[in-house]
Amino acid sequence: MLVKVKTVSNKVIEVASLNEENTIAELKEKLEESEGIPGKMIRLVYQGKQLEDGKRIKEYPIAAGATLHMVVALRAGT
Repeated sequence: MLVKVKTVSNKVIEVASLNEENTIAELKEKLEESEGIPGKMIRLVYQGKQLEDGKRIKEYPIAAGATLHMVVALRAGT
């Protein structure tokens, strides 16, 4: 299964080798590997809903080729 992830800068990242049994956390791990952004800082949104780490892809109406939106949470500074 291939999904596309669009960043706030409109970059589109294609993530392959997924299946509907993968969790959202596993998808974030793949994004971390390819983009170098810590998974804990990534928020994924699909159809206006934030996706929860513990849920599986199949628990959302995400079809192959769908585009998710990625938002990177900034850490609070001191």
